[in-house]
Amino acid sequence: MFPRVLKDCGLDGKGITPHCLRHTAATFNLLRGGSIEATKSLMRHANIESTLLYQNHIERMKDDSEYQIESFILKEEASIFYDDFTPYLES
Repeated sequence: MFPRVLKDCGLDGKGITPHCLRHTAATFNLLRGGSIEATKSLMRHANIESTLLYQNHIERMKDDSEYQIESFILKEEASIFYDDFTPYLES
């Protein structure tokens, strides 16, 4: 069913999987202010360490050094995807 829904939405061939959507749900829950414990429960993780990986990813998003270096090397203007999340990351 999932491949058919992606095709109907014009998103087939984009590498989107149900597991990717789990990652997105966990990240968005933390970005919107959900606690680690609530996110652990939402994701049904047995170990809190699995959930902390998402928190670590958000912390890396705050420090966009990787993207700045890549932009410098490619001589591009540093505009990154995560700019859309700036209001959430500044909290």
